Amino acid sequence: RKRKRRGEAGEGVGAVEEARACGCGTLRGVGRVMSFFRSKSRKSDEAGRKESGGLLRGLSRKKTDGDGESSSSLLRTLTRGKSARNAQGGSGKEMNPDRVEKTKEEWKKCLKRGEYNVLRRHMMEKPYQGAYVNYQQPKGMEALFFCKGCDAPVLSGRMIVPGENGWLSFSTALPGATDKNLTDVGGMSRIEVVCRGCDGFLGVVNKDLDINSAAVELREIGKEEYNLILG
Repeated sequence: RKRKRRGEAGEGVGAVEEARACGCGTLRGVGRVMSFFRSKSRKSDEAGRKESGGLLRGLSRKKTDGDGESSSSLLRTLTRGKSARNAQGGSGKEMNPDRVEKTKEEWKKCLKRGEYNVLRRHMMEKPYQGAYVNYQQPKGMEALFFCKGCDAPVLSGRMIVPGENGWLSFSTALPGATDKNLTDVGGMSRIEVVCRGCDGFLGVVNKDLDINSAAVELREIGKEEYNLILG
């Protein structure tokens, strides 16, 4: 670079000397000097624009690639249901699941028999028979439980508590994801936990929320994806 600058400086001096030879005080001499420096200035500006343009294109590509990875990661997490795409809350924010309504026959077609008995017929699983009864959240991971009826996020692994009755137990559900209804079953009253997105029966309220494993689907995800979904 120093050699290049010395070369340019030499060219500049040469132009000045040439101008002097032509008459430093003449318009022609001054024009030669000004023409030389304007030419160098234009070349410098063009080089600067090329360098800036390359840098911006590089940043744009990196940003696009990054957005693609983030969007792809996010899409994999949410692709299982439209309702999950509307989840915008965390432990202190309200869920807003889309409503899913189907006929009895449609529910039978899209759910397995055990899932249908729980979600639509409000039947409890037998104690200690659920797939997630002894579930423990892995270290460094997050767990989300989605309703199998409408695929809305309803429960977080952060709220799991030791079960005492033979079901997967939670201290609370995600805010706005469920409703609690007082019902009468066989002459006995109970408080049912139902999904707000599809009215699917999830479990009952005892000391905690006792949830049927057949009613929910577990997805283990990273903390970043968890925060993207729930905020």
